[in-house]
Amino acid sequence: MIVVSRCAALLAAVVVAASLSACTRSVDGDGHYADAKTAAQTPSNTSAQSDRLIKIDQLPSLVLPPADIGEIMGVPGMQMLVPYQTFEQMPDDTISDPACFGAMFGAVEPVYRGSGYQGVLGQRLADPADMSAGRLDQAIIAFGDGADATAYVSDQVDAWKDCGGKPLTLKVADMQVNWAVDVPRYVNGVDVLTRTQEGGDGFGCGRGILAKDNTVIDVAVCGPDTVKAGDYAAAIADGINAKYPE
Repeated sequence: MIVVSRCAALLAAVVVAASLSACTRSVDGDGHYADAKTAAQTPSNTSAQSDRLIKIDQLPSLVLPPADIGEIMGVPGMQMLVPYQTFEQMPDDTISDPACFGAMFGAVEPVYRGSGYQGVLGQRLADPADMSAGRLDQAIIAFGDGADATAYVSDQVDAWKDCGGKPLTLKVADMQVNWAVDVPRYVNGVDVLTRTQEGGDGFGCGRGILAKDNTVIDVAVCGPDTVKAGDYAAAIADGINAKYPE
């Protein structure tokens, strides 16, 4: 197992694909749950909602193993590089429009700030021998109840709609990269947003989110094809969804 514990190494490998950065500074979520409620269905959340609470100690059993992810993405050497149970903090000026943080990042603190989340379990994966083949961040974020999880996804999709079609600039240290953000789409029950790196020969990233019970499944994929990155994010999010107890 190769362990990556610093931001710079992974940022360089992903050509500043920020949704898969691995800085060590993080912030904890709360560890309690509110009383369960039944979440209302919205167009951005068609998964069955219930009073069931997924507990934080159940989250590790729900993420997809590297072999399954590698099969979906066509990257057989996929390995987990960075596990995390807290969100990475990032400065608000990391992107040119802080209101579009969720269009550029997945499971990081600014994207979930103020959401009332209770805990997170995430993993960052890649093939260390071929970082250009594709990288992935899979996370499951626990909320107090299903209504809060559903509301988070709905709010994110609304924000995506405002950011779709905008050029956004990502700034990390002395590096700056421009991205073109697409409009959100719906892929097999998963809300997906993709973005393409300017001058990156088609390199792009996709973020897929899905509310399930009292959790949000949040997957970010970066790779050499923007459309495929979005499709992979949706497929992996759906694969995690299928692992939930009946």
